[in-house]
Order: sequence, then C-alpha cells, then structure tokens
Amino acid sequence: MKSTTSVFIILILFVSCKNAAQKPDSTDDIKQVTFPVTINVDEARSNQEIPLLSNFSADVSYIKLKTPKNIIIKVIRDIQISQDHIFIHEGLSEKVMVFDLSGNFIKQIGSQGRGPNEYINLRSFFVAKNNKDVFLYTGNSGNILKFNSNGEFVKKLFAFHYADYMYCIDTTFLFSGLCTDTRNMPGNIFQFTKTNT
Repeated sequence: MKSTTSVFIILILFVSCKNAAQKPDSTDDIKQVTFPVTINVDEARSNQEIPLLSNFSADVSYIKLKTPKNIIIKVIRDIQISQDHIFIHEGLSEKVMVFDLSGNFIKQIGSQGRGPNEYINLRSFFVAKNNKDVFLYTGNSGNILKFNSNGEFVKKLFAFHYADYMYCIDTTFLFSGLCTDTRNMPGNIFQFTKTNT
C-alpha cells in the first residue's frame, strides 16, 4: 500500500512540474498585432472563449461622451479620431458630432434638410489631415460638401452618385459602392472610383 501511495505522489509531482514548465511567460500573454485588428468572434465562441480587448492591447482607455440634454447619440455609424478631436457620425440626426479627447461636446457639423447646404442622407465623412477641413458625402444628391473646423459650410466640391462610402488619402477621394444598371454593365457591380479634391 505504501509503495502504491509513493508512486501516486511521484506521478502527481511529475505532472505538476511538467505543467509549471509549460506555463507561458506573462509577457507572452499580450499578442503582437498589427492594426486594424480582426477578431474572429465565431471561432472564439466555438472555443468557448470570450475575446477581450485586453488580449490585443496593452493599454485600453474609455472616454465617456458628454452631450447637452438636447443632443442624443443613438446610432453611431462611424468614428474618426484626429490629434485632438473625436468625430462621430450619428445615424439618426445625420450629423457629425465633434468632441474633445476628454469627451466634452464641442459642436455639430452638417444639417439634415432640403435647404441650401443641407442634405437628406449622410453616407460618410472624412476629416482632413490638417484637422481643419471636414468632408461630408451625402446620399441622394451625391454631393461632397466641405466644412471648416468651426463647422461652417465652405463649399460644395462636386457630386458623385451611386457610391456607398467615401474615403480620402492625401488629396485623393476614393469611393466604393454599388453601380446602378447601365447599358454596358450588369447591375449591382461593386466598384471603386478615385478622384482628386
């Protein structure tokens, strides 16, 4: 009986030492990733793991947005962060809301309506590198509207119809989206088009 107990204890110690040797170093817990990060949620769920933001970043901070009582954020369509501002495309009001990096509300850019310099649908927006110009790409009309850092309308640049999104790289606009039916092309073709500012 004593020899069986001794063998059992030795086996437990052997397994414990082996598990301790295989434990990864704490510095290996944070993965080295390149942004943007894609997290496969379905795979994580199938492995019964919860994907945590802390697995992909050493430092996570949260900014609580503080809005006036008459301004409500319900649907966030896009967020862009510049050196000193946070820009949010709010989907119901169809405006771009501007906050400082502490989350304090500064102003709104754009206005929904059918009047001069107004639009029915804001599809996407872009903040220029100079942090002074904001470009809005509007829906039905396809207008590209330029606003200054104070949120004041500057001018309409041009119109480009049938795209879903607008991006900007330096002085080049890149549009992506669906093309409508034409005589030369079948319907629902995804396309990319680029123009300069």
